[in-house]
Amino acid sequence: MRLGSRLYRRILLMALCSGGALFQVTSCSPGVRDAVLQGLETTSTTFANILLQALFAGLGD
Repeated sequence: MRLGSRLYRRILLMALCSGGALFQVTSCSPGVRDAVLQGLETTSTTFANILLQALFAGLGD
């Protein structure tokens, strides 16, 4: 029970920090904001592709 509560707090803290970081990104110059958002988009797309490839590689075995 205690482990679940600790994990929940960590996830909540991480979500709050991520939201705060994105709020900071939107208040800076448009060029910097666009570069950061494009980098986040590329990173998340690459991460999703890696997860899908790993899933299908695991199913192939």
